[in-house]
Amino acid sequence: MLAMSGAQIVGVAGVYIISDSCGRLVLIPITLICTSLCLFGFGIATTQTAVLISSCCASCFLESGYALFHVYVPEVYPTELRATACGSLSTIGSVATGLVPMMTAYLISQGSLLEAILFFCILTIAMGFVCFLCLHIETAGHNLPDRSPTLKRAEGSSLSSDAAVRGGATA
Repeated sequence: MLAMSGAQIVGVAGVYIISDSCGRLVLIPITLICTSLCLFGFGIATTQTAVLISSCCASCFLESGYALFHVYVPEVYPTELRATACGSLSTIGSVATGLVPMMTAYLISQGSLLEAILFFCILTIAMGFVCFLCLHIETAGHNLPDRSPTLKRAEGSSLSSDAAVRGGATA
């Protein structure tokens, strides 16, 4: 357990250093795919050393991806949407935290441990592919605007910013 916690610290520190040079957008799918490969290694491991190494590597990449998502989301959304985006990400994480143990128990009861691990490997690769297809804004090294373009246009007219955010009437 201590080794996996240490690997998570290494993962966060490593992604912090690497993301400054090559960006966050490239690293998000890479960390998910590397997590999947490490989980597969865990599934086929036959010695205690291989189990320890593969689980430490999986923890490292999983924590790296988690850190990247939690840095990327606040940077990509303007101020008006930032809390909603961060809350949605946290909610999805909480739901996944509750569902994964139940899904694992179900998959093991219906098949084998290797089949359950392969399911999560495929799911992680699929999420990496979805991230590659859907995320297009690189945030590293860019100052993002605090206001959305829609709100800027509304402030330029006779709408007050509070009314524009609420979708209310003119002032």
